[in-house]
Amino acid sequence: MTGDFAAFAGLLATRIYLCRPRDPEAKGLVERANGYLETSFLPGRTFTGSEDFNTQLTAWLAIANRRQHRILGARPVDRWEADRAQMLTLPPVDPPRWWRFATRIGRDHYVRVDTCDYSVHPWPSARKSRSAPTPTRSS
Repeated sequence: MTGDFAAFAGLLATRIYLCRPRDPEAKGLVERANGYLETSFLPGRTFTGSEDFNTQLTAWLAIANRRQHRILGARPVDRWEADRAQMLTLPPVDPPRWWRFATRIGRDHYVRVDTCDYSVHPWPSARKSRSAPTPTRSS
C-alpha cells in the first residue's frame, strides 16, 4: 500500500484490509455479490446510458434486497438503517491533489488508476480526460 493511499484512507477514517492475490476465499463475499448482480440483474437488459442503468438497478435492488440473505440471517432492507447509523459522515475537505490525473480514454472505454480499471461512458473515447473524485462521484 502506498503512502498516498494510506493518507487517503486516513482522510476517510477507513481501515484497509489487504487480501492476498488469487485468494477467492478472502474475497468471497464481494465476489458472490458481484456474481449475483451479473446473473440476476444484467441478463436480458439493455441500457441507454449510466442514468438508465442506475434507474433500473435501483428498481431491481428494491426487490432483491427484500429476499432473506443466508449469511446475514436477515433481509438486507431490514439492515439498512442500522448500517447507515454506524457510518461516519464524509470529511468536509476535498481529496488531496495527488488524486487528480489526466489520461486519454481508449476505445475499450476503460481508464486505469493505479492497478484498478474503471469503465467510462463511450462518449469521451479517444479524447483526453481529467479525473477528480468528489465525495459523491468521480468526474
